[in-house]
Amino acid sequence: MADKIVDISWIKIKTKMFDDEKILLIESMPEADAILVIWIRLLIQAGKTNSNGYIFLNEKVPYTPEMLSTIFRRPLSVIKLALKTLSDLEMIEMDRAGNLLIANWEKHQSATELEKIRESNRIRQQRFRENQKLLNSKKEEDTEQDIDIERNVTVTLQGITKIWAKTFGRNPKIPEQDTTQRLIDKFGIEKTEQIMIEAVHQNFHSIFTLEKNLDENGNIKPKVKNGANISKGATGDELTQLIRNRQARQGG
Repeated sequence: MADKIVDISWIKIKTKMFDDEKILLIESMPEADAILVIWIRLLIQAGKTNSNGYIFLNEKVPYTPEMLSTIFRRPLSVIKLALKTLSDLEMIEMDRAGNLLIANWEKHQSATELEKIRESNRIRQQRFRENQKLLNSKKEEDTEQDIDIERNVTVTLQGITKIWAKTFGRNPKIPEQDTTQRLIDKFGIEKTEQIMIEAVHQNFHSIFTLEKNLDENGNIKPKVKNGANISKGATGDELTQLIRNRQARQGG
C-alpha cells in the first residue's frame, strides 16, 4: 500500500462527469441517485484518507460495508448494492487486505501537482538542514537532531497554513508558501501573522503585492490618494490638515 503523502484537501470533479458511459449506466438503475451519492462520498473519503486512492480507517483496519453505512448514513443494503455496482464497473477495487481503492485515482487528484508539493517540501527541509549545519559547529549530527529538524519544518508549514486560513481563508499555493516563508524569515511568524491580518483589513488580495508594499520594519506602506498619504494611524490634526489641503486644491 502506498505511504500517506503530504496533506491535501481537494479532489477533482470534471464538469463532463455525467457524460461518462459508466455514470450513464448507473443513472439507468433503480437506485441511481443513491449509488452516485455514495460514489462521490467514496471519492471524498479517499481524499481524506490521502493515500493514493485507498480508503481505510487506518492501515490495519479497512472499512467494512457496515462502517460505511454508518459514516455515509445510508442503509446497509444500498451500500452493498453501490459497492457491487461500482466494482462491476471497475470504478473501485479491493486489495487482499480488504481495503477499498478508487481505480484511476490520478484522474481525481493531479499527480503532477502532488509531486510539486512534495518537491517544494523536500527543498524546504533541505534548506533548513543546511542552515542548521552552519549554525552548529559540530561535525556529527545524530538521528535525534534530524528528527528535530523535520519536526520544526513541519511546524513551520503548519503555521503558514494556519495563518492563511485565518487571513485569506484558504490554503496557500506553493509560490504563496514561499513568499510567506520569506516574510517569516525576515519578521518572524507572529509579526507575519499581524502583517497579513492588517493586509486583509486594507483589502490586499495578493501576498505578492503585499510583500512589495512593506517597509523594512514590516509596516504596510500607506496608500497615496490625491498626492497625500492617507494612513489609518494619522492623528486628528493631520487628517484635518489633509482635508484643508485637498479643499484648497479643489478651490484653486
